[in-house]
Amino acid sequence: MITSVAGLTTGEYLYGLLPYAHATENLFYGSSEFESLASTQLDNSSIFQINIQYDVGPNEIFNAKPIFSFYPESVTSFVRIEEGSIDRLTRGSTGTITNAITVDSEFYLNNIFISVYFAGTDDEGNYYESGWIDSVLMEIGQQSTPIIPPVTNNQDHLKSLPPLKQMRAGIAPEDITCKEGFVIAIKTSNGNPSCMKPGTKAKLLERGWVS
Repeated sequence: MITSVAGLTTGEYLYGLLPYAHATENLFYGSSEFESLASTQLDNSSIFQINIQYDVGPNEIFNAKPIFSFYPESVTSFVRIEEGSIDRLTRGSTGTITNAITVDSEFYLNNIFISVYFAGTDDEGNYYESGWIDSVLMEIGQQSTPIIPPVTNNQDHLKSLPPLKQMRAGIAPEDITCKEGFVIAIKTSNGNPSCMKPGTKAKLLERGWVS
């Protein structure tokens, strides 16, 4: 039976959690988190912020900016985001990117899945992308507030959440579930869990950055 998550079918929700294909082998690692979007009416702009923790990669990433995508893809023409950027992001530091989103009055769904990764350059001008992707399910209406499905005792549902949200839901780090082809790693800098490919984890283990 097909169920729904805030208007998206289970299949559509899980689609938004699939890993994306990198356009470059130059990756930097960390984590990010959406902050609440402001209340809005259709055709009005709302400001929202994304906090970034930069952990692994070049000493500095310049002009770090978000790259957004939407699901279903058919809504792309109805949604506009004016993205901000961070001039300089130093390894081991945090930063905040302020963005503005506008949803056209002709938008025809109750919600939209927004995914984001980040891109920038090192001090030699080499292009880098973030080794992780973040996402939020945003409800469209009088108020546009990012939400995640309510936490329940349904283990299948909990396993569909990103690793940090699984931990916040009470799942022990060693019991966190990653998508197929990914393994769990715990960042030594802050104890947060992250899903990554086995080869990436092996390299970070050698450096003592994950356990």
